[in-house]
Amino acid sequence: MNNGRDLKFDIAKGIGIILMVYAHTYAYGKTFIYLFHMAFFFIIAGYFFNPKHSESFNAVKSFVKNKWVRLALPFIIFNGIYLLLNNFFIDINIYTDNPLISNATDVTAYNAPKQYLSLSQIIPNLFKTLFLSYGTQLGGATWFLRVLFWVSVAYCFVYYLFKKLNFNDTLFSVLNLLICSVCLVIGVVMQHYNFNTYSIGTMFTCVALFYVGTLFRQFSNINVINNCSFICSLIVLFVGNYYHLKVAISTNIYPNIPVLLLLSVAGYIVIIHISAFLNNVEYINKLLVLVGQNTMPIILMHFLAFKVVSYIQICLYGLPKFYLASFPILYNKPFWFIFYTIAGIFIPIILNISTKKIISKFSFKT
Repeated sequence: MNNGRDLKFDIAKGIGIILMVYAHTYAYGKTFIYLFHMAFFFIIAGYFFNPKHSESFNAVKSFVKNKWVRLALPFIIFNGIYLLLNNFFIDINIYTDNPLISNATDVTAYNAPKQYLSLSQIIPNLFKTLFLSYGTQLGGATWFLRVLFWVSVAYCFVYYLFKKLNFNDTLFSVLNLLICSVCLVIGVVMQHYNFNTYSIGTMFTCVALFYVGTLFRQFSNINVINNCSFICSLIVLFVGNYYHLKVAISTNIYPNIPVLLLLSVAGYIVIIHISAFLNNVEYINKLLVLVGQNTMPIILMHFLAFKVVSYIQICLYGLPKFYLASFPILYNKPFWFIFYTIAGIFIPIILNISTKKIISKFSFKT
């Protein structure tokens, strides 16, 4: 504990974000990680939801404002910056309009030429960004911020309505379960019709995952996460991987509701259990806490940080400069995925800490 803060959860978030960055390098184990890693973040967000935020309308407004600053604003700022720099990025090969980029590497299918944008094209997309309805390639991971913002706000508001209606505890719990179940069914229906515009299908699905997190918090006094549940959860995940189950929360893809919930809960249990163990391992715990407390800059900048490693590869292998636009990476073999992962984690952290120090010094002088 640190000032009343359970560092186990910082470590857990650190593990989760490392898994996300690693998976984005298309290295071995990517499909295994995708079975649970993003669901974990929605569950842990639900775990830390405080019912006090729904006690009054003012409390709800304060909660929404907080989530706007912490989730929506970073989405808007970074996607806005990436959009405004689109043409500059093409000039320096972070993006490219060269059609040959499609054949640069077989690591990913996301390689496609970009176009220079006119002011008349940029401005409408900037407005879309303000409403969290437009994202950029380098801000690809920010879909999570948009979805978590709407899920958190919706859950808080519904919770507030329940309290205003003065339901007893039993009816309150039943209705909460019912609404979250309905949201999950709606998410499945949208998946069936391949409808996920603005991540709306994902939002309905993730309401249920958020709710699962609130249940873990509600029953935290019960020793649910133990050696037995850890082993069982590992087995569940390995079985899911063995049968090549596909889960992609960002695009609202998963086999079915029971499998999604089982894999998500299993992943949460595994990460939290490992985190509790690593919390007692000197040095490793401090490193993971550092990473866990800097998940936001990693989400916002790890794709851009990958370009550093891609540039090194271009220099070493004598490749065309426009290969830098390969997304999200250029080559991950033989061991390049290690360097991509390190860069994707620590370059954003260094930039974040450095920026804060500069701002702090500037504020002090003024």
